[in-house]
Amino acid sequence: MAKKLSFKDLRELSLKELDEAVEQWRKLSRQMKYATGDGAPGGAAGPSGTSQTLLKKANAANWEGKNSEVTKDFVKKTAKEFEDAKQEAAGIYKVLQEAHEQLRSYKNQLGKAVEQALEKNVRVSADGSLSVIPSLQAPGSAPQKDNTQGVKDEIERILEGAARADEKAAATLRALTKNRYQFTGGGLKRAQKEVEGREDADKLVRLLDKGEMTNTRLAQVNGILAKQYDNPYFAERFATRMGGKGTLELWSQLANPSQPTGDPRRRKLLAEVEKNLGRTLGRATRVNSAAMEKWQREVIAQGKHQFITDRTKDAMGPNGFQVMSSLMGHGKYSHGFLRSYGDAMLDYERKSKLSPADLWKLEGNLNAELNFADGAKDKGNDPMAGYLKAVSRNPEFATHLFNDNPDDAKYLIKDRDYFYDHAGRSGPRPGAEALGDALFAGSTGLDPDGPRAEKAELTVQHQQVRDRALGYLAKQEDDMAPELRGAMAKMLGVHGKDTHLSMSSPLGEGPIGQDDLREVTKQISRDPQSHRMLNAYMNHAIIEDMRTEKDHPGDSLLRAGHTVGFLEDSRYQAVDDQKQKDMSKASWDGLWGYEAVGTAAAFMPGGGHIDHAAFAASKAWVEDENSGIAGETKRENIANSELHRKQLIKLRDQWYDLNSGWADSREQYTPTARTDVINGAANDGIQDSRSGAGRY
Repeated sequence: MAKKLSFKDLRELSLKELDEAVEQWRKLSRQMKYATGDGAPGGAAGPSGTSQTLLKKANAANWEGKNSEVTKDFVKKTAKEFEDAKQEAAGIYKVLQEAHEQLRSYKNQLGKAVEQALEKNVRVSADGSLSVIPSLQAPGSAPQKDNTQGVKDEIERILEGAARADEKAAATLRALTKNRYQFTGGGLKRAQKEVEGREDADKLVRLLDKGEMTNTRLAQVNGILAKQYDNPYFAERFATRMGGKGTLELWSQLANPSQPTGDPRRRKLLAEVEKNLGRTLGRATRVNSAAMEKWQREVIAQGKHQFITDRTKDAMGPNGFQVMSSLMGHGKYSHGFLRSYGDAMLDYERKSKLSPADLWKLEGNLNAELNFADGAKDKGNDPMAGYLKAVSRNPEFATHLFNDNPDDAKYLIKDRDYFYDHAGRSGPRPGAEALGDALFAGSTGLDPDGPRAEKAELTVQHQQVRDRALGYLAKQEDDMAPELRGAMAKMLGVHGKDTHLSMSSPLGEGPIGQDDLREVTKQISRDPQSHRMLNAYMNHAIIEDMRTEKDHPGDSLLRAGHTVGFLEDSRYQAVDDQKQKDMSKASWDGLWGYEAVGTAAAFMPGGGHIDHAAFAASKAWVEDENSGIAGETKRENIANSELHRKQLIKLRDQWYDLNSGWADSREQYTPTARTDVINGAANDGIQDSRSGAGRY
């Protein structure tokens, strides 16, 4: 809070020096604009030797040898320094100008308040003290009204406003010029963001320290968090003022998991606070400062300690890892924090000799809640769920997590027992769902909840995560977690080219091991939606293959049929005859529109748009599938070319549209022959898949 100015300070304030400073910085600001090429004071263009001109020439020049390493970087850095200097000068000018205007306004207000006080029979002395001016009154008239309190309040308001304006200007100037040996980039906007962020962080800490957290106060807390969660200055200031332990105590007390609230309004508020507090802390971890390093160490050190929320039950309360992880389901956390926090939590869990369910249960209270934002199925008691969700929002770290330490990868994918986090013990397990998101991120470089990507930039490291995941999951066979089916379908879809080449290889020589691919595809196919999603991806990959295969176009037609057959056999193996009969027709029914393929399309090349050719093939596939299930088709007794006739026709016709010139010059690709080629390849795909699985 700003230190209040005295009455005498403001009353006698001389603005002459400040006025001169404003004028000097105004001139300097204009000169810096001219020096950087923004135009001369009279509106003319800047000189040819400006920093921007120099930068353009430096970027256009053909630098070689040492020049490319040293001189060009020096020129670019110098040009940036000029730009930063221009912004800093403009910022200082604007801050001083606004401070001058505000202080002049408050000084005038104070003078007016003194004059108005006389009209109320109150005298204001030179030091600001007040006294009542006696007035002559007729005998028996009402006593003279004492107006001193109203005058005092008005003067206090003016002095406090002037002090705030003065302190804000000083703080903004400090933020603008905080780097001693170089200009600070970002200019006035960055400085104002810094000052406002730190002010709001201090305000929030004071608000949290006022006693009982009513719904009204909780809404105020959330308002500040929602406004500032992406402001690094706010995030760092708030986290470090709370401290690591204090941060965990805050959320454990607000959530109060030992006594879940039934108030719908409070639950909604807690869900918002959880989300925005998690985002704030994530942003704070991405600030590189000694204070934040200390905060991170404190949080990790408190991970295995219990936070008692019910003093009548000494054993009732979550561990620090549970508290922090419940917040980590929101926001993006730094690589370093995810590494250190994850290492500590994994070490604690694996050394405990207890199953995760036994280790993390809240004294058997399956109604305990730390998580309000994601529905009743995830109450926040499994800390691995929130942690892996945070991992998925940092795809670069996710790739490192599953590649750098094979033991950790094996534990998370193969060995860990993920548990239900609610009394009903049904539906998805939050930890397993989060594992799927983390594997998808690590194997593709994409945030599963992020914006649609134009194209995944796949690397060898992504392929390593993919292959490691497939290897462990394939060995689990029917024990593969059902929560992973959708994530694995998306993963294989993003790696669509490799997946298609591997599914369509008669000898199993594709980029992905065909045995692992076959088993995981089978497990994916046990879920109708995941199976549909994978088919949508594969139709897209098939069409892309047809577009790009120009050396031997006929091969892409063969590969198309073979992949359809591979997928069909995996689908058949996913359910036996009795399960097919028991499956609800509605679970597979209905034609796909663009809405139904949105999940797959979001991660396809092209920014989330599935082209009409791939869409037509997917639509035809669903029509074939619905017809087969409606008729309770026994797939081992029917040729794939009959079962997926419409899909194969669409693919055949699309191939011809793309390769008509090549096909028309060859007798073996007449209309009838093209049908025979793709149908035969589809049946071969079924037979090869069965043979590879050892069923023939």
